[in-house]
Amino acid sequence: MVFRLLLLNLPALARTIPKTVWIAVTCLLVCCGPTGLLLGFVGVTASQSADFVCQCDAALGPDKTSTCQQENGRNHSRQIPTANPYAELSFSPTDDHVPDRAKACAQAMRNAPYQLAPINTLAVGRSADCANRLALELTRRTTATAHASDSDSAQWAATLRDIIHTASLAPLLGSCEQVSSPHIQGSCAGTSATAPITSRRSIALPATVKDQALCGQIVDPCAVSPGDLVFWAFENDEATRVGIAVRDDSRPGRNSTTCESSESTTVQVAVVSFDITTGITRLFAIPPSVESRIKRVLPSE
Repeated sequence: MVFRLLLLNLPALARTIPKTVWIAVTCLLVCCGPTGLLLGFVGVTASQSADFVCQCDAALGPDKTSTCQQENGRNHSRQIPTANPYAELSFSPTDDHVPDRAKACAQAMRNAPYQLAPINTLAVGRSADCANRLALELTRRTTATAHASDSDSAQWAATLRDIIHTASLAPLLGSCEQVSSPHIQGSCAGTSATAPITSRRSIALPATVKDQALCGQIVDPCAVSPGDLVFWAFENDEATRVGIAVRDDSRPGRNSTTCESSESTTVQVAVVSFDITTGITRLFAIPPSVESRIKRVLPSE
């Protein structure tokens, strides 16, 4: 099905396919007709189909019908695009032949950064340290609400927005004093791994959890670091819960995940989020990787 959808949108992907491939496609069409073209094109688009599935997986969360299969060297076999090449995908909302997830993914690609292979290095620097400090400070507040609600979720998303904005400015201002994010719509600008360093100085994320989940670069679970955002509880291709990763050295083995990155540095991390039962902000164990997605929105130094 993904292959069929990509064929329908080849113009949008033309910039990512080498000129020599198009020459081969033309030869197949002239020599063998449409059937030969289709059979020959299967080999050409196999990697792109897999890549498209991974882009959707990173933006919308896990899918029961397809799994992102990371390939060795993915994103390195051709030039890395500076913009998301899938941003021009478009499907009619009334087209019953197109799965709802494909429609949702096409919509998400308009704002989501293009995903490279999962990051497998730890985040370091003042931005990560600042985010870690601000998030842990929230856990020292013990005020509970009568019950959690959608407004609590919206407020928590706004709180994380302020933390990320403040942390993104820490290297520039030299301090970690809380700064409210600008009263603008917010976007994923500056959270792409291919974005220039100068554009990453001030980050204002979107206001909602589902839109924040589109931002950043996917992180390997064993490289999760302070400041990374963790999304889980996906419903209808949208994240409904978000937390921020922090160092958890105080309680080894409890509410923490110990991983070893490619740098062979052991870290203990947990996720700070609000309790949907009590409304209290506290530490949680990071959800299993099959149920969550980790995104890095802050640059390392």
